[in-house]
Amino acid sequence: MIYNILKRFGSVMVVLGILFGIFILVSGQPIETVIIVVVSALSGGLFFIGFGSLIESVHKIQVHLTGEQEESSQKRAINTKPHEKTLGVKD
Repeated sequence: MIYNILKRFGSVMVVLGILFGIFILVSGQPIETVIIVVVSALSGGLFFIGFGSLIESVHKIQVHLTGEQEESSQKRAINTKPHEKTLGVKD
């Protein structure tokens, strides 16, 4: 789902931002630049992680209120003969 993609993107953003900040520090840049890069990566990454969690929560509430059950693609593949139930054919 889209919320998992947003969470993963946020996590990657945080990790890459911290690694990039370490790389900048080693290359001899001022500490202020490193702090700006790391804080920006943390803020942006946590934004995406939080937004993904918010979408996931809204989706769970919607499923709970409507009573829908999520069908996986595997369940759909197993149920290949739905017309037999309507015709009264027994297994």
